[in-house]
Amino acid sequence: MTKPPLQYRPDIDGLRAMAIILVMIAHAFPTFLVNGYIGVDIFFVISGYLITSIILKEISKNRFSFVEFYIRRANRIFPCLVIVLAGCLIFGWLVLLQGEYKLVGRATTAGAGFVANINNYSEGGYWDVSNNVKPLLHLWSLGVEEQFYIFWPVMLWLASTNRMKSTALVISIAMCSFAWCVYITKENQPSAYYLPFSRFWELMAGGLLAHAEAFARSKDISILDVITHSKIFDWCNKARSQLNVILANSFSILGLFLVISALLTQYPLSSFPGSYAALPVLGAVLLIMAGPAALINSKLLSNRLIIYIGLISYPLYLWHWPIIVFNYIIHSGEVSNRSLFLSLAITFILASATYHFVEKPIRLNAKWHSKKAMALTALVLLCGISGYIVNINDGFESRYKNYEIASTSQVEISAKKEKFAILGDSQSEMFADGMRLPTDKVKVFSTAGWPYLAGTSFLKITNKIPKLTDDAMSEILADKNIDIVVIANMYNLYTDFDEFNHGDKFYSVPVVPHETSKEAYYSGLRRTATILANAGKKIIYVKSIPFLGGVNSVSACSDYHLTVPRKKPKSCLVTRDEIEKFRDGYDSSVQKTFHDIPGVSIFDPVPYICDEKYCHVSKDGVLMYRDTSHLSHEGAAIVGSGIIKAVNAVRSDKYL
Repeated sequence: MTKPPLQYRPDIDGLRAMAIILVMIAHAFPTFLVNGYIGVDIFFVISGYLITSIILKEISKNRFSFVEFYIRRANRIFPCLVIVLAGCLIFGWLVLLQGEYKLVGRATTAGAGFVANINNYSEGGYWDVSNNVKPLLHLWSLGVEEQFYIFWPVMLWLASTNRMKSTALVISIAMCSFAWCVYITKENQPSAYYLPFSRFWELMAGGLLAHAEAFARSKDISILDVITHSKIFDWCNKARSQLNVILANSFSILGLFLVISALLTQYPLSSFPGSYAALPVLGAVLLIMAGPAALINSKLLSNRLIIYIGLISYPLYLWHWPIIVFNYIIHSGEVSNRSLFLSLAITFILASATYHFVEKPIRLNAKWHSKKAMALTALVLLCGISGYIVNINDGFESRYKNYEIASTSQVEISAKKEKFAILGDSQSEMFADGMRLPTDKVKVFSTAGWPYLAGTSFLKITNKIPKLTDDAMSEILADKNIDIVVIANMYNLYTDFDEFNHGDKFYSVPVVPHETSKEAYYSGLRRTATILANAGKKIIYVKSIPFLGGVNSVSACSDYHLTVPRKKPKSCLVTRDEIEKFRDGYDSSVQKTFHDIPGVSIFDPVPYICDEKYCHVSKDGVLMYRDTSHLSHEGAAIVGSGIIKAVNAVRSDKYL
């Protein structure tokens, strides 16, 4: 007897429930279920299986239509997506600071265009700390799926004339995708995690199972019959029915075992997906292959509550991450387990309401089928445009700011033809941006992570970066209008280089035996100042700003009046004693480095940031820092005005 194609399988909804529960627990309680993100891999298999089954069924009946396929996708995907995108934009307006909201705007546009995975790849890896303030990070998986479904229906349709060739083609592409995934995970893990080709094999695994079932259906048998009717089981003609049951139960048990193994296997997060993703993918394939009557499928996955969770799994997935992230943002990362459980409860309420009142009525109501898709597409496009407007307006900082931004325009630079140079890493660029001086008054030589110290290099770097120093020094020395050189960098990045960069080293060139990175930094600083002083240039060394290593969230320390208030962490109040302890020995080392070099002045930014007791992350309504080691634009403007005063004083021989 031929089994009806695509008969509803409650166990697949149960498998969906398993996947979403794993993902939600992993995101809410990552230390409890570290590997729960494998639920996404299970989703990929389910999606590939169901969509491929539908396409193959329609092709076999000559009813397949590309237009109809994408209309169905729109009516299935867009209703929940529109609500979540709009919800994040609206709530983000109330609770997010400018930089955070700008990222949400960009992510909204990427999510609406189904390129969230590419956007996330460009912003950093999945486990980057900053991802805790990205409410739409999870849309990367939706991007992978929709990119897959751009070419997959076309490929199936073109290959429909010869099922054996199409199956061989699918297997070949899936193997290439898996091989690439294993390779690129070792070379560039974020690329493997986010970009589509290294993930396609997971969807194609489900597609291959659908191909195998379609073949079995054409022979009027089940996929298990294909196995048990092979020559391997010729000896068991009378017991094939019982053998099918045993095989189905074995597949379901083995599938669950592989999923559990994937959850419990310990490996570095940077090694996923790679070959480790094969465990949940193969486990999901076996569970689907086992069929609804198999032991695990019928007893566990077909439970009514589990099935219901599976039915609302899509809105659960879309809602859970924004709610968890906004919870972290409002509480500045200091969230309790009770608060996280409340987040999950709110997620279930919103997902259930979205499913019953939005997704289900739109998807199941056949009336205005194509018109609904067009309207939904327009709404998704509107969300994308709104996100783009937020992004290009830098997150609408005017929403919450109510003070005058500090400006160095109040400090005139005393110069006619003279100009000063700024030399150093991102600290130099930070101060240059804050000063906002015209290019005829200042010349900036800045590269993030490179201090521009003469005769120094990194162990793993060739001549490319040291050449930047040589070129900058040559230009400074050759320009007679440059009378002062301001040197600014984050000293501890280089003095502690051995500690933070295992296997690398900051060192002097030529090499000094047994020299530490700290010694190389001060030697390079002295060497640079000597070269400049010998050329008649005056030097202002800007000491490093206080490093806020213990502050959990700089933005949470602001005094900005957002519509939804955010908890201010205890770490926002940094004592001056803590800063001085961290900088222990730094002041004396600087004095020792420059003590006999003529024309060197030392500028200390600490008085502009700290009072006698505290160093302020937020001061007089101004958020002074943009992260733990860089000042905000306003903070840099305040300190920059002091640097300009120092330049003026040095030019008048008053600042020594």
